Parts: sequence; C-alpha cells; structure tokens
Amino acid sequence: MNGLGLIAASVAAGVLMLAAFGRFSDQAAVRKAKARVWAHLYELRLFGDEPSLMLRANRNLLAANARYLGLMLKPAAVILIPAALLMWQLDRVYGTRPFERGETAVASVRGERPVLTPPPGFVVETPAVRVPSRGVAYWRVRATRTASFEPAGNADVPHPPATVAIAGVHAHWLVWFLVTSAVTMLALRRRFRVTF
Repeated sequence: MNGLGLIAASVAAGVLMLAAFGRFSDQAAVRKAKARVWAHLYELRLFGDEPSLMLRANRNLLAANARYLGLMLKPAAVILIPAALLMWQLDRVYGTRPFERGETAVASVRGERPVLTPPPGFVVETPAVRVPSRGVAYWRVRATRTASFEPAGNADVPHPPATVAIAGVHAHWLVWFLVTSAVTMLALRRRFRVTF
C-alpha cells in the first residue's frame, strides 16, 4: 500500500500537535520544569556516594517529573479527540487490506436466525456454528480471488492487517504515523519556539 498520503497526514498532524503544544501549554513553566528535571538528574550523578543526598535528589526528581507531566496534560487533552478521530480514519484507510486468494477468515452474523450470504470472490467452507446465548453464528469463509469481504447484510469479517511500504520498507501504518509525526515535531520545534 502506497504511503504518500499517510506521510502527508503524519507531517500535518505533527505540525498541528506542535502548534497545539505551543498554544495551550505554559512554555515558561515547561522550560523551568524541564530544567529542574535535568538538574536533579545531575544531582544523582554528582552525589552517587552520598545516600542521604541521593534520596533527596530522587524525591526531587519525582516531584519535578510530576510537575512536568502535569504541564503536559492540558495540551494533551486538547489534542486527544482530534488525534483519535484522525487515527480512526487512517486505520480505516491503511489498517487492513483485501484478502488474497486462498486466505480464510471467520465471519460472524448476529440475530435470531442469522444467515451468511458471501459476496462475489468468497465461498463459505463450514456450516454455521451457533452460539444462542450470544445470538451469533460463525462461518469460515475463503477467498477465491483477491477481494474485500463486503457483505450485503450485517456480517462482520475481520480483514487481514495491512502494511505500508515507504522507501521499500514495510511497516504497520501506526509505526509510520508515530515516527513521522515525532520527527516533524522535533525538526520544527525551534521554528515554532515550543519546548516539550
């Protein structure tokens, strides 16, 4: 599956997340909290042979980390719903692929008298296995050619997971999304004057 659209969406998401962090976080407080975290990390290295100072540095490091994470909550909350919607849409586009010839899957249909009518390109290989307590029946289906299972009724058939090829490297779309958006944020953080 071609990944140019995925890369474009990932870069755009990285830019928008960066803008959201800049807009909805207290950047001065973030810089101060980050500096405190680093200071306490240096304390741990400097006072490695002083148990009391090490305990104090650990306690202060935990407090500084908690403060830093607390400052990230507001921008993270702002980003959460749009990011979830974007990832849901990307999963619909890039998450699965059509069945190849010979691949099988388990189809399920809910209802009192469930019936499975496979679309062209698929055959039903087994009789129905009914689970009355759940109101569902299961069948094994097999692809007779490369095709997507798009039934006319309310059947549910999980499609095989897809990989996205970029520069000859195949990986799950979420890997490409996370890597590309993170690289975008790191590359542009100075231009946006954002610390995170």
